[in-house]
Amino acid sequence: MIERRMPLVLWVLASAALGVVVLSGVALWFDRLFEEPGVRIVPSLVGGTGAGSVLAVFAHPDDETLACGALAEASGREGVQVRTITLTRGEQGYAPPPICREADLGVVRESELRRYGYLLGIDEQELWDYPDGSLAELPRGPIVDRIVATIRRHAPDLVIGFDPAGGYTGHPDHKAAGSLMTEAVRSASDPSYEPDLGPPHRPKTLAYIVAPRRMLRTFGNATMKAVAEAQPTPDVAMPASRRLKGMGWRVHQSQHLGKAYGLPAWLLYDFFDKEHYALHSPASLASDRRE
Repeated sequence: MIERRMPLVLWVLASAALGVVVLSGVALWFDRLFEEPGVRIVPSLVGGTGAGSVLAVFAHPDDETLACGALAEASGREGVQVRTITLTRGEQGYAPPPICREADLGVVRESELRRYGYLLGIDEQELWDYPDGSLAELPRGPIVDRIVATIRRHAPDLVIGFDPAGGYTGHPDHKAAGSLMTEAVRSASDPSYEPDLGPPHRPKTLAYIVAPRRMLRTFGNATMKAVAEAQPTPDVAMPASRRLKGMGWRVHQSQHLGKAYGLPAWLLYDFFDKEHYALHSPASLASDRRE
């Protein structure tokens, strides 16, 4: 009887071992989708750039979840001031199933933004009131000047935001926010530019948040694949807390962020465990023609 059962036991053990090997291989493959070969890993974006103050510029409430690791780590450092600007209230981001009336969405998203910013330890959050979905169509000058005035007033060492070419997701507002921020960083250091906005200031570093390109090419639609080709190559990556990312999904519940990725946060961020940044010296930024 024992001899007859042995082949079955061996078959079960062999099948289990094969399953473990296959699952391990899939997990390794999936993990590599969120890595960038050759990118320098740093424990801190602020520490790596020597910044004593940070300003981040975003398009919508919930965009800050993409840089929450860097923002929270910076906020936890003694003496480092962290501020954010969110250009719109995100009133067009009406994801089903709705949790409020459509007319109230801007107010709800502001509440979500401020709550999550508090949890991240951000010192000051500015929420501006430009129309969601229309940043690329608005006159650039007044918005750029407003960002310039903020840069000159607070004199940040590090400015974080979207790159103008890819915008992390290809969203037109993301790309417009990145373009406006980049122009403002360049203009803020020019003594001849709008002197009434304050004394000139040049940040040490401009950091663009970029998405893992393998992930975009493997799972992205045509827009996301275009982002992978358009965005700058990342220079550094820093750890991103699964707890903080998951917290952002829970706080920004009006947007049902889990649907955007198709995976629960606890699983996704076991693999998507770093934030990637392309670093630029504002002194080297090419001049953009004002529109």
